[in-house]
Amino acid sequence: MQVQRLPVPLTECCLLEERDVMDDEGGIYIVVKNQNGGDIYKQRYDEYLANPNPNILSYRYGNELFDILFSLGKIRLNPDNNKEFVGTWLVKTHPSVLAMQLTGKVAEAVIVKRCNQDPEINKKWLGVARRKPIRIDSAAKFKAIGTGFQSTRVSYLPKYSPSDPQRDIVWLNEKTKRLASMFIRLPENDGLASDNDALKEGGSDEDESLYAGLQIKASTDGITYILTDFQRGKYEVPVVYFGINNDFELLADNLLHSMGERIIIGEDLVNAAAIDRGAYDQVCSYYYLIYALVTQRIRPGDLLARRDNLLQNAMLSSALESTNSQHIILPDGM
Repeated sequence: MQVQRLPVPLTECCLLEERDVMDDEGGIYIVVKNQNGGDIYKQRYDEYLANPNPNILSYRYGNELFDILFSLGKIRLNPDNNKEFVGTWLVKTHPSVLAMQLTGKVAEAVIVKRCNQDPEINKKWLGVARRKPIRIDSAAKFKAIGTGFQSTRVSYLPKYSPSDPQRDIVWLNEKTKRLASMFIRLPENDGLASDNDALKEGGSDEDESLYAGLQIKASTDGITYILTDFQRGKYEVPVVYFGINNDFELLADNLLHSMGERIIIGEDLVNAAAIDRGAYDQVCSYYYLIYALVTQRIRPGDLLARRDNLLQNAMLSSALESTNSQHIILPDGM
């Protein structure tokens, strides 16, 4: 794996609790200790920032990442050994590409969960999706759902569309069963529609292109993996970019240079960190664990490092029940 320095905001996010950062003969170390005070894992802080030990990351972020990957169907029980978990991804895919694809899916789940847990965050992301800020009371009528999530298939089957090339996340009014619509600018005056302060809902399937939604992208190299698609006019909804290597500005500058007025930065291309810093830091932290998973430096079960045996057994029992049932019931927000 090529050593990559973590984004500066992530280094701040990843500072362990004071008891876990120790001065050892002139060096600052990140240390994971057992109940008896002995060291389990230890790494110099400067090395941790540049190339973090995935076992240390597992203690900090593994539980949450496991829950997300399991709910997305990316982790399941080994059919040959019901006491261990395995990944469901294709190992033939290049590790860097696979890690970015999985991180993108995880980013979708992070945004959806945060929207459904925090009305203010929901208001922000729905405003981005419809290209116009909205009132919190209007946003509260809508629930964020992932178009490709198994939970959407179970609970909102008509809105389940895993092959949707545009919208990874949409907003559903659970009462009317309609989706929030996108804000439309009038070309004749480049202004606002007559009553745009009201949050509209999509109607029939024929006006599907008017639905508000987000396309989520995560990458360590936006120039290589995203630039060309923008230039070809591939996207009709805002693209939210999680720049793992903090390269949003570089991508935005290149797009402005090549596309000029055909793109609006902050509307067509959106910096995840600028809208929801917590989501950005969380996803960046997960990326390094995901890379360790796809390169087999750690196993899916290692993500449960901080769960005691009782909880791990409960997870196995739950997974067995899901495997033997017709539907997989997923955690709220996934």
